Amino acid sequence: PVGRLSPGEARFLAACADEFSGGELRLTVEQNVLLPNVDDSKVAALVAKLDSPEFPRLSTNPGNLVRGAVACTGAQFCPIAMSETKLIAEEVLPLLEARLDVPDLVRVHFTGCPNSCAQAQVGDIGLMGAPAKMPNPDGSGKMMATKGFNLLLGGEIGEHPLLGDVATKGIAATPELLADALEEVLVEKFGATRNAAGSGGAAAPAAAAAAAPAAAPAVSASSNAVAGNTWEGHPPSAVLGPFLSKKSSSTLGIASLIF
Repeated sequence: PVGRLSPGEARFLAACADEFSGGELRLTVEQNVLLPNVDDSKVAALVAKLDSPEFPRLSTNPGNLVRGAVACTGAQFCPIAMSETKLIAEEVLPLLEARLDVPDLVRVHFTGCPNSCAQAQVGDIGLMGAPAKMPNPDGSGKMMATKGFNLLLGGEIGEHPLLGDVATKGIAATPELLADALEEVLVEKFGATRNAAGSGGAAAPAAAAAAAPAAAPAVSASSNAVAGNTWEGHPPSAVLGPFLSKKSSSTLGIASLIF
């Protein structure tokens, strides 16, 4: 999840690797975890273990925003970052998934400064740390300087990569204001629809926590394909979004949750 694991989560994943994938774990540039070479007969058991409520940040079936998120270190630990990234991503994206039905994967990249360690320019949506202004909470009606983000759109990867352009400057880095700005973009540009949880800050934090992860769409990743919620005879419980592939045996992927 956004490239950050607690000691308990790390030990849990290591134990899963020892039990199911010969002690091997792979960390991806998308900040996900793969457990390779899991025997077909053990996939369902591994999925059940990974989806244990003991570690809710880890999921084999996260939503279409959560599973595509990438975040740099951010201002919490990086001295040159202008804005925090990981903490706000973990708050904003589940909030948006509670408000919206997002039909396809959207790669949201959070980077704290123009050095762009999280490669905001190639995300479907890029957020780059920048100065911003917001209404002063003292009720005076005046604006105050604060940390924020510039929002980039149009980034692409693959055979025909493109760098995104700045679409909006100076969005204040508060969960409510950032979620509102991203909600409009997701609805207008990415086919998201508003659901019963409401919008514009109306969704309660409890609603975000209770929201079920969105089902993974039909995707194709190079030679590895997943269609709907079935894959080569496996039941839906064994399908792990776009991270399941078939070589000599099943490859299990753990997508990031609550970034």
